[in-house]
Formats: sequence, C-alpha cells, structure tokens
Amino acid sequence: LADPTIATYNNWDTYSTARLAHELPDLMHAHGQWEFYSNEIAPLIPVVLAMQARGIPVDLAERTRIRRKLRAEVRAADTLIYSIAGQSFADPYEDRRGFNSNSDTQLRRWLFGGDRTVSEAGTPIEVMKGLKLPCLGLKPAGKTDTKLWSVDQDNLLRVLRDLRKRDEPHRPLLLALLHRSRFVKLDEYLEFKSTDRGDGPRIYPSVKMHGTKSLRFAYSDPALHSWANEI
Repeated sequence: LADPTIATYNNWDTYSTARLAHELPDLMHAHGQWEFYSNEIAPLIPVVLAMQARGIPVDLAERTRIRRKLRAEVRAADTLIYSIAGQSFADPYEDRRGFNSNSDTQLRRWLFGGDRTVSEAGTPIEVMKGLKLPCLGLKPAGKTDTKLWSVDQDNLLRVLRDLRKRDEPHRPLLLALLHRSRFVKLDEYLEFKSTDRGDGPRIYPSVKMHGTKSLRFAYSDPALHSWANEI
C-alpha cells in the first residue's frame, strides 16, 4: 500500500484505540473486573516496565558453546537419517543441495508417499526434482493448516506412538527425526540479538502481562518462557 494510505489506517487505528480506552473503565465496572484490574494488574505495570528497561544479562561465550553442542547433535542425527535414505551426508548448516532432512516436503513424501496422499512401502517417490526414494509407507498422523501431511514434533510422536508392527524397522529413523527436530528448535531459540549499553551484553525482551487464560506472564523477542532447561 502507498505510504499515505498506511498513514490513514494508522491514524484511524490510533483514534479508535483512544476511544476504546476512554470507555474501558465503565466496561470493566459493568463486568465486575475493575477491582481485579486495580489491585492485581495496575500495580505491576511500573514493575514490568522496569524489568523491560533493565533487561537480562547473557553469556555470549556460553551461547556459542551450547549452539556448537546442539548442532553436533543435529549432525549426528542427520548421519543416521541420510544413511537410511541411502544418500550421502550433507551438512544441514552448510549444504542444502540434494536430499535435505530439513525439508518438510521431502520428509513427508519419503515417509508417507506424497504431500496429501499415501503410497505403499517401496513405491518410488520423487521427493525433489531429480531424486526418487522408495516410500517408507508410514501411516501419517495429522495435517498442517494447508492440509499437507505434518512432520512436526507432535505428529511425528503420534506416528511413533501408533507405529504398526510392519513399520517397526523404521523406529530408529523416527527417533532420529524427533531428536533432530528438538535440537534444531533449541538452536533457533538462541538466535537472539544482544545489546551492550555499558554493563555487558544483555537482551531486552518484552514482557506480556497476563497474556494467557491462566494469567501468567510471557516474553517475546525472545520468548524466554519457551526455553528448555538445556539453554
């Protein structure tokens, strides 16, 4: 959109938000929420702003050490995955040519037989242009929002849980894929930017107050509440 059009939308958005803010106290009184807001939320706002301004110190050398360890785990899993696929190993962090275990499209076609279809085990399947692999014939567990077979962690776990007896030989592959997926995700969490304002490197995440039904706090940029113990 043209800049003047975007500016117009932004102005209307600001105006509408200001009108809503004026009406909110009456709405909260009407729904019995004003006392909760006054006693539980409002006193924490200055504290949260102070937390955001202070930031959190980070050890960049330790981050580098952890990321190297995580990537070593990914490479170890890939060594097994490529071996099972009958492909020469390609470092996922350096070489994306040929068979790519990081590609959801290639994995779903190899495991199940297609993006939305299933094939019998052993059927030659074109997982990418110029590369065919024998389909493993596994039973898919769920779909993505675009109705493609999902190979995310949750659905791979379901495939593993419901593994048929004839598919038992593929258990090590599924475990390697799950192992790989977890450590790739942990590595992605550590792709944050830090800032040094004179007291060492720190991150300055936004604190989202009561952003869930349970009213817990959450973070964004980076999402610290999602970090696992390893990091």
